[in-house]
Amino acid sequence: MKKSLFAGVVAAAGLCLAGCASTEIYDDPEKQPDDIRSEYTISSAELRKAAQAAIEEALTDDDFNEFVAAYKAKNKQRPLMKLDMVRNDSDDPDLNVSELNGFIENQLRKSKKIRITRYEGANRIQGIGASRLNQDDENFRQDTVAQTGTIEAAVLIMRPHVISNRVANGRRSRVTRTFTVEIVTVNGELIMKCDKQLGFSRTRGVVGW
Repeated sequence: MKKSLFAGVVAAAGLCLAGCASTEIYDDPEKQPDDIRSEYTISSAELRKAAQAAIEEALTDDDFNEFVAAYKAKNKQRPLMKLDMVRNDSDDPDLNVSELNGFIENQLRKSKKIRITRYEGANRIQGIGASRLNQDDENFRQDTVAQTGTIEAAVLIMRPHVISNRVANGRRSRVTRTFTVEIVTVNGELIMKCDKQLGFSRTRGVVGW
């Protein structure tokens, strides 16, 4: 009886240790298949791939490159672009698109085709307001203080956003995310637009997924 009780305690302890143990795996999300899936979501790694494909298409678009070439020939420098923040127009309010802002900005910067301004719009332009207030401070060299009329306006605007669609039929469901990029001039002329879609479908099992 004592032996059976001891064996039971050992087995219970073993199960407890097995249940408490955890394994952490570190990898590169962009190089791994997404085999961990919830019903409604697309992973950030997948969304980034769609964004990269859209930016690459934008940078190789004939009309965009024709505009850039004509601007450089006339002004002897690359055109200045305002990059809008990525907008989440999907049906998933929890979809985090903020990480794409820096990613897109770096892709554009590394292309060497355009310049990017951060001083466009009321929110961003306030970032240099404090420097202008130093114009009356004798502790600051006045030739290093931002002066009125020195900000260059953008000639192009890039508008990225994410839209989505989900359809379900019985135990079958499909989620689609579309990453859209538009480039327009400050006069409202559409230079180019591209859409990159990604999605997955799932069939609900009899028990769970």
